[in-house]
Amino acid sequence: MKKIKDFLSKNKDILIVFFIILFTIMLPYMQNDFIIGDDYEYHFSRIQSIKEALEEGIFPVKVHPKLANGYGYGSGLFYPNLFLYIPAILCLMGLNFFVSYKIFIAIMLLLMFVLTYKSLKSIVEDKTTTLIGVAVIMLSSCLSLHLLKRVALGEFLGFIFIAPVIAGIHDYIHNDFKKPWLLFIGFFGLINSHLITTAICTVYCVIVFLFNIKTSLKNPKKMLKLFFVAVLVALTTAYFWMPMLEQMIGYKFKYSNQWTSAKDNVFGAYDLFGPQKYSLGILITICFPMIIVGMFEKVSKKAKIFSLMFLILVIIMLCPAIWNWTDSITGGIQFKWRLLGITTVLAGISISMLLKEYCENNNVNPKYILIIFVALSMFIFNFQYTDLDTAPESFVESKMYSLWNSIGGGCEYLPLEMNVGNLGYPQFAIADDGEKILYALDTIVIRCKYYNEEELLHLLKNLVGKDYEIKKINI
Repeated sequence: MKKIKDFLSKNKDILIVFFIILFTIMLPYMQNDFIIGDDYEYHFSRIQSIKEALEEGIFPVKVHPKLANGYGYGSGLFYPNLFLYIPAILCLMGLNFFVSYKIFIAIMLLLMFVLTYKSLKSIVEDKTTTLIGVAVIMLSSCLSLHLLKRVALGEFLGFIFIAPVIAGIHDYIHNDFKKPWLLFIGFFGLINSHLITTAICTVYCVIVFLFNIKTSLKNPKKMLKLFFVAVLVALTTAYFWMPMLEQMIGYKFKYSNQWTSAKDNVFGAYDLFGPQKYSLGILITICFPMIIVGMFEKVSKKAKIFSLMFLILVIIMLCPAIWNWTDSITGGIQFKWRLLGITTVLAGISISMLLKEYCENNNVNPKYILIIFVALSMFIFNFQYTDLDTAPESFVESKMYSLWNSIGGGCEYLPLEMNVGNLGYPQFAIADDGEKILYALDTIVIRCKYYNEEELLHLLKNLVGKDYEIKKINI
């Protein structure tokens, strides 16, 4: 009991900030309707189909048998499923989908808080100002975008592991790689979450490594340790990337026909700094002048480097010429705002370090600054709730296995030569009077003398849970 009391007393500030952040983010889930966004049908279908595959004894779930109108969809071959087993298993234990999902999100937010705090503290080296950075990152517009506005679980999960990667490569360059677990956890989590975010963070680490290559060459033991971490990451994630690589080598899929490119998506200063969906958010915009001024003040070299990296990423997002020149490399990112994750984390680190040095130089108690930032972050994050899309749980359930939504807008993981329309192959339903109605999830074909349009609409709505425009066909 004494150890528990000592722990609570020692970490009181950390626990208070954590519960404030958790409550703020989970608040939208404490309502009758459920949050939906751009990608909710796809990711919810993944969870539900994993649960049903496990019920049938399928493990690991590489091909989701119930997706694509029951034909099966190889989402698990290209889109990591590891963390989605958590809500799927909770469903198997008897909890309904929506309760399982909320518990899953709370667990991942706890993991994010711990990893972000540990990562930032290894860089900032001060508990209080580290908590400021954690609040900036976790109550950011970027997290709101991925988790609440888009319900893009892959990018939300990837966002969790960006801070450990940045802290890990920083530890390698500046601290003789005393904490290799940061880089290992970061990349292990990224590979099992979102491959585009993995690619972005890999490029970041390679650039940082190359800029410090002379220092690395002087310490071969450190380079050997980095090599072992890379091998360990490759081995522990081989269950995912080896089957994926096999499919990529042996077959052609629709992702090779890129349906959008980053250079084609306009992204201006108003988008990045304004009150838009895809922005850095109000708080980071307010702190932006502080980061610029910090570049010219007497602050540590480390603080200037993180501020500079943040500013470089801002310039990259706002400069169309860069995306045009590098389209063959960067086109696969698809959207420029995919850099918001790493940019937001670098902003949080920069703000933490600049405020730490400000407090030290001006004899200011950093706890006052922490209170201001946490309160401001809460207010701004709550302000972002005003444009969230919600729907009744029954509506969300009806959308999970709809044909197009369950395979994603780009249908990237279908064979290249496949006619997607064939997935809508119709099935028969029997009406009350014995007539047959031929239906598919997105198309209705009438093969009977069923001329009562109102009755037919009612039957079809009850059958497949959506409204249709009736087109009579003579057969």
